[in-house]
Amino acid sequence: MFPKKKNANSIAGDDILILTDCINGAMTAARFAIRNLYTSNSSIILLQTYQKQGFGQSTLRNVLPLLKKIATSELTNLKNEIVKDFGIEAESISKIVKEGKLSLVLKKKFENRSGIILLLGIDPKSLNSDFHCKKLIKSVFNSGIRPAYLISDSIIRIEEGSITYFACHQKKLKPEKLDILRKTLGGKGLNITTVFPESDFLSGADDVHPKHPVFQARFPIDDFPKAEKLFRKLISVSNGTFLQATNQNVSEDS
Repeated sequence: MFPKKKNANSIAGDDILILTDCINGAMTAARFAIRNLYTSNSSIILLQTYQKQGFGQSTLRNVLPLLKKIATSELTNLKNEIVKDFGIEAESISKIVKEGKLSLVLKKKFENRSGIILLLGIDPKSLNSDFHCKKLIKSVFNSGIRPAYLISDSIIRIEEGSITYFACHQKKLKPEKLDILRKTLGGKGLNITTVFPESDFLSGADDVHPKHPVFQARFPIDDFPKAEKLFRKLISVSNGTFLQATNQNVSEDS
């Protein structure tokens, strides 16, 4: 249970916006947000979009009311699950169901709002093959909302001018995966700093990932996933701010 309480992490904003178009990853994103970003002043917004397809039998009838009903039901179930599992007050969680492309909805409703953190939970395998997932990731990147997070077994933090990739295992991270991510987010010139668990760090990493900065970190053994431990190690205990990854070690006492 995660009761509503003060969190010293000052990188958290008042509003945590969780995109649920990838409904299977929504709970993963919510879990990360509550453990690391949620404060006594936070509000959680669950957003799901829907739109009529331009092909197939759906074009022959008005399916929008049905799509809206399905999206609303999914958000209600997700909200109830969050309240039950984490002890969050139901009044702190709002639901938004909107027709249209996610990119346009984000621009219209959130472009001029400050103090928002954006999260999208994704299937780890989707980055390579799922066109819909890639569109959602691109919508997150192009929304301009910062920081933004892509949450799976790894964690990707998007800031202005920098992206940090917290890997769960170096052995499972191939350079091609970062190249796919870079291309999805907008271009080959995009700088991505990769953070590996120190126990998984292999010698000669510059030869394995010559294009990507590498950051090593130690972490205490606990119940959090490895990538989340690494993320938490880059949160300054003294002032709650996010520390940009650099080529140095972070001890367990830091």
